[in-house]
Amino acid sequence: MTTCSAAPQRRPRALAQTKIEAVREELARMLAADPAAKALIFSQFTSMLDLVAFRLNQARRPNLP
Repeated sequence: MTTCSAAPQRRPRALAQTKIEAVREELARMLAADPAAKALIFSQFTSMLDLVAFRLNQARRPNLP
């Protein structure tokens, strides 16, 4: 007898990508509502901040150092 999980198992990288896309989408909504708005993004993992910065640069949303 075999069993299967109802939800697919996600790898940590896939979760990171999902979180990064959620941040990108939220920033896009925020800037659409107020183009002068600013955001502060923080994480206990500096590598996550590097990934967020990379994705925002890809989306042509420059970040400040």
